[in-house]
Amino acid sequence: LLKLSPKIVASDNPLQGLRNGQFDVVISAYLLNPNVTSSVQSIPYLAPKDDILALKTSSLHVTNLTDLCGHNVGVQVGSQEETTLQNIQCGLNSLYNSANASPDADLLANALLSKKVDAIYQSSPTVGYYQKKYNGQFQILGAPQQQLYQEGILVRNDRQGTLFNTVKVAYLSLVGNGTYHNLLKTKNWDLTADAIDPTPGTILPTVVKFS
Repeated sequence: LLKLSPKIVASDNPLQGLRNGQFDVVISAYLLNPNVTSSVQSIPYLAPKDDILALKTSSLHVTNLTDLCGHNVGVQVGSQEETTLQNIQCGLNSLYNSANASPDADLLANALLSKKVDAIYQSSPTVGYYQKKYNGQFQILGAPQQQLYQEGILVRNDRQGTLFNTVKVAYLSLVGNGTYHNLLKTKNWDLTADAIDPTPGTILPTVVKFS
């Protein structure tokens, strides 16, 4: 839609690269909170929630996150779920245990399969992926204290807002022609429950053509 050839760059700190002008756009499941959106512009594209996943054979019953007290719960380092667990108190101790934290989501699934943890606490897109990848081996225990949040495309600030408006037009066009929802329905993910639809009647910004 933009008629541009993107240059995809891997970075240890894409947000900082965006802020200092190294990148123009960042798409990396960034949680849209003030720490992230300060000094950059954002376009929400997904509204995940938190889910608890356990083995299909587990008898664990959870109606509140404090029901996980006394259990080993895996969580991904740097995630919204890690922050949530750090704030859940189990008597004198936090539910969070850094020994069960991993930077790699797949390692958490393996830890659950090998019973090194009793459950894992992750966002719904990752949980949905696990449900398909490990067909029949996991169950979703639910999402007590469900936290809905938004993830978005981050765009470098420019004075006229030209880049932001153009990216937004492209995104809204993909929503309008059905491409967005078709992408969410892909076989391995199925993120339709986490979709964000722009408010009806949204006025599109002016399209800017880049040479």
